[in-house]
Amino acid sequence: MTKVVTVLGSTSCDAKRRLHAYQVHPRFRNLEVGAGLLAVEARLQLAALYAATDASTREPSGCTGGEIAMTLLRQSWGNKPLTVREVQHLDAIDAFGYRTPALSLLCNELLSSSRELSFLFREGIRGRHCSVDMSMPRLTTCSASRPDG
Repeated sequence: MTKVVTVLGSTSCDAKRRLHAYQVHPRFRNLEVGAGLLAVEARLQLAALYAATDASTREPSGCTGGEIAMTLLRQSWGNKPLTVREVQHLDAIDAFGYRTPALSLLCNELLSSSRELSFLFREGIRGRHCSVDMSMPRLTTCSASRPDG
């Protein structure tokens, strides 16, 4: 079963692109995400890359791409709801869960935890997973299962 990854965006040569910079750890030779406002988004994007390129071969660290993606997901836990872009990266990771089945479980747990915090924040979570009614401090519509794409 082969999945195709499609990059969406403008084809214009002067289009603005968001990017994340990663550092290579000098001793362990793995990619690291620096601290900052977009650290969770960068970590989830890196996890999506590892999940998409997972193979039975191991990284120099001795882990598969799926195992590294799971570590990055665990490091993405926070005390605020996920942004729309973070949820999009989570969807990308979940799409490759067939390679490492525990990835889907971890994605759903992270999203569920994020939803539980949304009533504390004005912006809440928006997107296809869950919508938040701004007038009520509770989730109004959330699907228990992931919709088929």
